[in-house]
Amino acid sequence: MSLPPRPPTAPAPAEDARPRTPHAARRLFVFYLACGVFFILAAALLFVSAEGLMLARVGFALFGLLFGAIGLGGLRSAGPVQLINTALNLLGQGRLAEAERLLDEAAKSVRRGPNLRALLTQRAIIAVRRGDLDAAARAADAAVNAPGSLLGSSVDRVQWTNARSIRAFVRASKGDRDGAREDIAAVRASGDALPHALARAALAELILTEKGGDRAALRALLLEQGTILREGTDPRERAIVRAFQRMLKAQATTVYRQSAPREPEARAAEEPALTEWIAKIAPAAAPFVNAPRSAPKGEALPVPAPASAEAKRAVEAARAQAAASARPKRARGILQRLAVVLALSALFFAIFYFQSSAPTLGEDAHEEAADVVLALTGQLSGAVVIAGLAFFALTIRRAQVQAKRLRKAAIGVPTGAPEAIPELERISAGNLDMLAAEAHLHLAFASERGGDLQAALTHADQGIGRLTRYASKALSSDILLPELVAERAFLLAALGRGDEAMAEIESLNPAYPFLARARFRVRLMRLVQAGDLDAAARLAAEGALDLPLNARDELLADAVRVAATPERVGAAEVARVKEDLQRVPALRRWMEAIAPG
Repeated sequence: MSLPPRPPTAPAPAEDARPRTPHAARRLFVFYLACGVFFILAAALLFVSAEGLMLARVGFALFGLLFGAIGLGGLRSAGPVQLINTALNLLGQGRLAEAERLLDEAAKSVRRGPNLRALLTQRAIIAVRRGDLDAAARAADAAVNAPGSLLGSSVDRVQWTNARSIRAFVRASKGDRDGAREDIAAVRASGDALPHALARAALAELILTEKGGDRAALRALLLEQGTILREGTDPRERAIVRAFQRMLKAQATTVYRQSAPREPEARAAEEPALTEWIAKIAPAAAPFVNAPRSAPKGEALPVPAPASAEAKRAVEAARAQAAASARPKRARGILQRLAVVLALSALFFAIFYFQSSAPTLGEDAHEEAADVVLALTGQLSGAVVIAGLAFFALTIRRAQVQAKRLRKAAIGVPTGAPEAIPELERISAGNLDMLAAEAHLHLAFASERGGDLQAALTHADQGIGRLTRYASKALSSDILLPELVAERAFLLAALGRGDEAMAEIESLNPAYPFLARARFRVRLMRLVQAGDLDAAARLAAEGALDLPLNARDELLADAVRVAATPERVGAAEVARVKEDLQRVPALRRWMEAIAPG
């Protein structure tokens, strides 16, 4: 399909942001491809040299095609995935032109499936960040309508839902009520929607409701969707939500209309200032935006010291302990899988045996005995191969079902759904390593949100422990494993173990799409722990707006600015931070746990 036109990009910077190391799963995909070739050659050999082994031939051929497709598809996508992930990290730093260049390079080898949809969705986000709603609409349309793929279909459905949430937001901003409502309904009806997609759909509905002029409905919607709007949005989107809240509260003399001293508003070189940007998205909200001011000029922020050798050894010891604790579960899982495959093999062998007319021994006993052995060998090998294929299909189906349950539970945690935590605990105890690790990640988030940092650290360790096998470690190297490591780094920093936190940050994959956010969170937390609020406030002013921070991290960044420079942020922002801490008990508990002073 043809990609939507884009505006010209700025000249390339001196520093090349492209990934410099091969994808961590490259060797695994080469192994899969080699297995595919082996099985296909084995099937061909059976076709040529043996008779009566039809099931084995077909089974080996199917195995070969399956492994070959996985290996070849993985090798083709490994490089583009790194480019797309690195582009997302650049996007979080406001480096839009650099992100576009990486997307252009990835587009040369991406033709369909979740990678193409993610690429086009990022182009839509870049256009939104520039305030170019027409370009954003074209890119979002292309992302929604991009051709899918059989391999990675579950990931593709998640990306499709995300693309529709972007298009809902863009359509609402452009005043396309029918189109936006269609996309909002599709996102909410999907079982594959992640929290940020649901939050963006809710924000699109807010924009539509405000444009319709129904203030009572807008107020009700803010109350109804308040949790998902707080938990699933990024700082720019939350700024729109807060502007709507101020608009509903505002009177000419209230604190919500008092702005900070009139100083230049902070803005990135490649995108509009926040107030200007919101004026294009939701014009009525723009007068009520409390935009961040430019950081005062001063000494450069201190560069964090590299992790010590002792801290690196502590991290290695934690990894070893996590791996050791996961071994019993992994051993049980292997035995369970082996038992299932053996049972299926026995079942299929019995079916093939009793349905066949095996030769009986007669006058030429030697030849007929050979025929019997050959027939039994064919039936047994066919049974094993068919059992393997059946087990693979059952495992894929089981993983898809558990993934949907996991996504539902992950959405239910911040909204207080009573079944969410028990569901995550059940999945975390299962024998599907990657899903168990993801469940531990969400349990770590839930514990951190509740202020139990030690429990959160335990879950992060347990999640990492489930990913110590080479295959699971390689396949999770793009997002899941670095997310666990990044969360562990933040928790260590919050617990006063800043040196170990730096060791974790230094171990992160350079192509991790949220690397800048992980570094920011740890750096901010270490400055807060050290009591250097002035430096923390400068860091927050310089980097918090574009990073995909959750509501808690953004509140911490805002709180240190309020504490360090209340005269700069203004009365409205001081009041807003205090109100958030008083109004939302979860935010207050979290703040008391990570920054009790």
